[in-house]
Amino acid sequence: MPPTPARRPRLRRTTRLAARTSADPGASSARPPETPPASDERPGALDWARRIALFTVVVAAVVAVVGLWYTSVQARDDRALAKEGQITDRYTAAVGNLGEDTMDVRLGGIYALQRITQDSRRDQPTIANVLATYIRTHAAKSPRRARPSRPTSMPLSPSSTTATQPGTTPSS
Repeated sequence: MPPTPARRPRLRRTTRLAARTSADPGASSARPPETPPASDERPGALDWARRIALFTVVVAAVVAVVGLWYTSVQARDDRALAKEGQITDRYTAAVGNLGEDTMDVRLGGIYALQRITQDSRRDQPTIANVLATYIRTHAAKSPRRARPSRPTSMPLSPSSTTATQPGTTPSS
């Protein structure tokens, strides 16, 4: 006796379903059939597991953003500290050059101090005091010479001189 259509084996139903989906190329055979939502569940509502997962992701994102901001602030502070350390090293070397015996090295120290005054406004009064003291102490040590017959234009400080490149004007 042949089986009734209601009692057909499960294998036959999947075979029939596969035959039906292979005939329709737009249908996806990997998707299970949709089950209607339970009576106590609204369509589109999140269950507790999904809410906890979403909350965890949001908290992790906030922690990551705060961590990036803190790292950025620390890096900025580290760069400022390194810049101040570099200026201090340059200042120490320039003042050390002022005490050398040769005129070229002393002049290099003066120009190094000029460059530091351009780079660090905070150190300008200190450098001005160092240069004024240097001029006072070394002017007293130098022997007095007779005045030259013609006037010479010597700058009192290196900041009053402007180095110009060929083809440029001093105001640029």
